[in-house]
Formats: sequence, C-alpha cells, structure tokens
Amino acid sequence: MVHLNFEQKLEMAREALTSQLKDPTSAMETLDMLQQLGIDYHFSEEIDTITQSLYQIFSTYNDSSISFMDSLQHVALGFRLLRQYGYYTCPDVFSRFMNKQGHFDVALCQDLRGLLSLYEASQMGIGEDILYKANKFSAENLQACIDHVGVEMGKKIKQALEQPIHLSLPRNTSRQYICQLQREHEMNNLFKEVAIMDFNYVQSLHESEFSEVLRW
Repeated sequence: MVHLNFEQKLEMAREALTSQLKDPTSAMETLDMLQQLGIDYHFSEEIDTITQSLYQIFSTYNDSSISFMDSLQHVALGFRLLRQYGYYTCPDVFSRFMNKQGHFDVALCQDLRGLLSLYEASQMGIGEDILYKANKFSAENLQACIDHVGVEMGKKIKQALEQPIHLSLPRNTSRQYICQLQREHEMNNLFKEVAIMDFNYVQSLHESEFSEVLRW
C-alpha cells in the first residue's frame, strides 16, 4: 500500500477544493469546515478565489436567480465567512428573512441550522441594528429549544452560545470538530486526513520546543 506524505495529501485537497469553486454552497461549506479544522491557512489562494466570488454574489443579493440566497443557513454562513476574511458585506442581505414590521420571521425557528448560522453571523456585527436583532432573535430561540433537540444538535447549540466560532482558537477546537464530524458522517476523508496530519505535526513541534525550553 502506498502511503502519501503530507504535501501530497495537501495537493490533493487543493484540487478537491478547486473542483468546488463553481458551486457556491459547496465552496462555503468546505471553507467553513477548513476554518474550523484550523487548516484554512494552507489554502490561501483558493480561499481568495472563493471569497471574491462570494463577495460578487452578495453584492447583488436582490438577484432572485441566485437560489441559495433563499436559504438562511447559507446566507448567514456566507456573510460570516466574508466578514471574517475582511470583506464588508451589507447586513441587508438578511432583510428577506424579516416581516413587514422589521422583525425576523418566527417560521425561521423551525430551521435550527439556519438559526445557528444566523447566530454566528450576528457576532460579526459592527453596530448594525439588523445584526443586533439577528443576535437577539437567534440566541433566544436557540436557548429555548436546546433541551428539545437531539444530543448532537444540543451540543452544537450550547457550544455556539458559549463560544462563537470567530472567538474560538481553531488549534484548540480542531480535535473536537474532527470527532464531531466523524460522528455525523459528514466529513470528507481527504480533508480529515490533512487536518489530523497537520494537528499531529504542530503538536510534535510544540512538544519539541517545550522540551528545548525545559533543557535550557
């Protein structure tokens, strides 16, 4: 059996990510996964391409031909990713999920993944009223349902409310995220292998540095 080294695995992962560039939803979901695994820094060029494309889409968010813009989960995910990577995205993209009174539609409470995504996106606010409303609406409704959902979803909600993604240190949470995705059978094995190899390498590097400090 041929065992590929880290650089070979990384190149295969780059090719896999590049193949998703024409599908915004797949690209967003993979980018989110890479970010939470703490290995997105290996894919800077591909991420630049993804975020530039997303920025163009979000700049024309009123275009009804963009199907994923009707999904709260994907709109919120794209919004958060763009702001995390330094793009100013107008929070008016969320107006389509609000009623005529300017409040978020209560029907959204049935979409737990969408609510979670909205909560994470609301953390990227810089004083905008719509994101304040998004935070209050999503936090209250997530808290209200935390004891009435499955174990895994309950864990996700509790973790998000305690420590939103953008405040987490990927290196400290990547192992937990790997285990979580393995249980849900959602993870691409290639990216999982890259994440594990990267995690083990960084751990061994830190241990070596720590040993050197102790020696001195």
